Amino acid sequence: MEIIERIALRDDGLPVDPILRGGIARRPDLPRQIVLRLAEDDDARARSGIASNPCCPPSLLECLAGDSDGEVRRAVASNPSCPSAVISCFAGDSSVWVRCATARNPSCPPSTLERLAHDDNGEVRSAVARNSSCPPAALEHLIHDDDAWVHDYAASNPSCAPSLLESLAQSTLRRVAATNSSCPPSLLECLAGDSDGEVRRAVASNPSCPSAVISCFAGDSSVWVRSAVARNPSCPPSLVERLALDFDSMVRYAAVASPSCPSSLLERFAHDESRWARSAVASNPSCPFFLFERLADDSDVGVRCDVASNPSCPPVVLGRLACDIDAAVRLCVASHPSCPPSALELLANDVDEDVCRYVARHPSCPSAALEVLIKDADGYVRMYAAGNQALPLGRICRSEDVFSSSEKDFAATDLNKLSELHDHGVLTEEEFVAAKGRLLGRND
Repeated sequence: MEIIERIALRDDGLPVDPILRGGIARRPDLPRQIVLRLAEDDDARARSGIASNPCCPPSLLECLAGDSDGEVRRAVASNPSCPSAVISCFAGDSSVWVRCATARNPSCPPSTLERLAHDDNGEVRSAVARNSSCPPAALEHLIHDDDAWVHDYAASNPSCAPSLLESLAQSTLRRVAATNSSCPPSLLECLAGDSDGEVRRAVASNPSCPSAVISCFAGDSSVWVRSAVARNPSCPPSLVERLALDFDSMVRYAAVASPSCPSSLLERFAHDESRWARSAVASNPSCPFFLFERLADDSDVGVRCDVASNPSCPPVVLGRLACDIDAAVRLCVASHPSCPPSALELLANDVDEDVCRYVARHPSCPSAALEVLIKDADGYVRMYAAGNQALPLGRICRSEDVFSSSEKDFAATDLNKLSELHDHGVLTEEEFVAAKGRLLGRND
């Protein structure tokens, strides 16, 4: 029973806790002897971790491909280092999820993708249709699939040949063809005159849309088309400025969120009474520092979340938001790539488990905080912390004090969990007494 397992060291120097071994198994810095040991582990979580490890040797992946556990095989099938011969064998696996993982693998051979394009399962065919390595013949077959998701994914695949896209432009799939990043500008120009607003919206959203077409669309009768123009990264600054003054609020907010929006307009909308206007400013990657500071104190939690999620948010503002009263904001801070170590150290003690999980897998998390997190009561937190390369491997696998210092705390936590299970009738009186005795006996 997982709740009465203690963190301790085994004879081979690895933690007894299978969750920690599963986290360690995903680390690219593992010594070869530990990789080999975990590949033979009794617990499937450890074997699955090794199978998903980007540094797992192809020969070992070949061995793990025959594992009886479907999750292990799925991890092997997802690994870009998986040998082509093994990937091809997985096309006939009994597990749908293994075949899906095979179809998503960027290293999947074209012949295998062609075979999977005829799979009985729609999820598998959808995965093939989304694979950028999908061969033209398979895409042409999938475009005529009865499943709407499958033929839409196939039509939007950037590997679609121009001739195939031209054919689609004459069909009911012309909207999807217009979203394809490989759609030729000349074809987009033809589709720009379509009577269907959804088709024009798709054209207006395409980064390859010719500038002349984008300019014409700025005056389109559909607010959806004008909003798409404002969001298009190819939209010129002068046009963004014009759309920021559109009579429709949705178009204005789309323009304000554009990186090309002038700072003067950003400042104006940062004071807008609508939270959607302020959110548009907060999510703009070109938002100036002083507006980040202002919006970090916004009364609306959604606006503060947008500030904390903005890739350009300054570390000092992220540090302030790490103390936010709302867990959703702190979660955005913990998941931000530029979150400063000091903020992560603070968030490592957060009361929200989801926040701690993001902290535990953040590459900038201080090792001192990770040493605390590998002793957390939440299994995911321990697994992510153990798999974080910012924590020296030796602190997990070689220093007994890291684990022994927390044994009493874990025993107390596990006793509480046992009591809850007993109170709710999950454990009988006999099972409770026996489990409690085993736990206390291990902690002597």
